[in-house]
Amino acid sequence: MKKILLLFPICLMLISCKDKEEITESPVIPVSTTAYTLMEEDVINKYGDITNLERFEAFVGHVEDSTSDKVRIVSYTTEGDAIYKHLIYNDNSIMYTIDSTQDRYGEQTVAATTCQSIEKLETSELSVYKLIACEEELDDLLLIIEK
Repeated sequence: MKKILLLFPICLMLISCKDKEEITESPVIPVSTTAYTLMEEDVINKYGDITNLERFEAFVGHVEDSTSDKVRIVSYTTEGDAIYKHLIYNDNSIMYTIDSTQDRYGEQTVAATTCQSIEKLETSELSVYKLIACEEELDDLLLIIEK
């Protein structure tokens, strides 16, 4: 019985000394547990009704002109929960963060990637803005605008 009691702490020590698995590096993203405060410069997509579209178009223009800029798109789910898409353009790339922590029925995650540019696809009925050449596969659809 004494041998078992002595063996137990040794096993615990060996387990705690085990090599840790390699961790892939990703940007540290603070996660808020409270709702964001909407800002005047936010681009709001509420069920296809887009407020402050000119601010988003200015951001796209800055990307095309290689001028640093940032914008936040706030889209609402059918249940009324907000999903935040942060875009920061600097040094010829776009840092894209999508925050669904306020979406009660979604994944409730924060994910980030770096993309090269924004593409505008147009049909006779829609204009679609999406990110292109992203390092990680995320929801790259930014806005769908009905004409």
